[in-house]
This record gives sequence, structure tokens and C-alpha cells, in this order.
Amino acid sequence: MTQYIAIRNSTQEIEYGMGMRDEEDFSGPPSPPPVAEEGTTLVAWQGIIPFNKGVSPSCKLIWNGEAPEWTETASLEEIKALKNAEINLARGAANQSYFEFAGKQIACDAVSMLDIQSTNAEIALTREMPSTWPGAWKALDNTYVLIPDVATWTVFIKAMVSRGMAHFQQAQTLKQLLATADTPDAVAEIKWATSQRGT
Repeated sequence: MTQYIAIRNSTQEIEYGMGMRDEEDFSGPPSPPPVAEEGTTLVAWQGIIPFNKGVSPSCKLIWNGEAPEWTETASLEEIKALKNAEINLARGAANQSYFEFAGKQIACDAVSMLDIQSTNAEIALTREMPSTWPGAWKALDNTYVLIPDVATWTVFIKAMVSRGMAHFQQAQTLKQLLATADTPDAVAEIKWATSQRGT
């Protein structure tokens, strides 16, 4: 079996690979010689073609003259912009995961945040717990943490704010590293610590 790769002439990007049966393969006749599509060149290559191994969406599999090689095609500034957006998304996901209170994980997804914010708004207006307040808040493990009064509720809210500020600080630290990164590899090394968001 002879393996061929199709190389785009204008960019040297590898578009696909194909295998052609040789005379000694199996018992049937050999495959007809491959024909290159317009604008491409076919090169016989017996090594492993590393498809789907790019480290970023802008990486392309390029023929370097001797072998296929993953190559970053975006500019450093474009790569940094993508990483900045990635950091923002990671912070957003972290803020919508959970925070810890009384040894429990409290959900702060969009629905939970609406409940927290509406409850907090009423407490801010009345300086007391809502008349229908059940006295506790449900944690992610389906147990309850007691919140009997405004003072405890205040600690609850501060725990949520503290978690959000920790996520903000992590994002800022990563963006400071991003600002000084001077190679694509250095940018790729900048990653959100998932332990910070509890996911």
C-alpha cells in the first residue's frame, strides 16, 4: 500500500491523504495511478499523517519539504486575541459554576443567580428576611445550609462575591502573562486553572 498526501501548491497545506494498492497487495490488481486535483501536488508518504493534532484552530498541517508538520498560521496578535477571548469565557464559566458557603457548594448558574439576586434585593429594601423565607438554601449535593437571619445572609453573599473576585484576579493574572508572551508556544502555555472554578 502506497500512501499519498495532497499538498495545496499555493500554501503547502496538506488537504487529504489516500492509500493506493500496490501490485503485491492482496490478490487483486493494483490501483490506478492517483491523479492530483487542480492546484495540488501528490507526494508519496509512508509515515503517519498526524491529522487532528493542531494545538489551535489556526494551526494547519503543512508540508515542510520533507514531512507533514503542524504550523501556526495566525499572527501572534491574532493568537493573543483568541487567548484573551478564551480567558473571558473561562472566567464566565467559573462565575456560573458555584461558590462555597458553610462547607457546601452553592450553585450560581443563571437560574440560581436570579433567585439570589431577587432575594438579596428584597433584603436590601426591607432589612429583614422575606416573609416566605424557608430558613435555608439548597446546596449542590441536595442538602441545605441554614440561613436564619440577615447577618448569615450577608456572609452568604460575601462568599459569592469573594469567589467572583478570585476569578477576576485569576483572569487579570493570565492577561498580564498574555501581554508579555512573545511566541505562540508561550501563549499556548497560558491556561485557566480549573480548580479555581471548581469544575
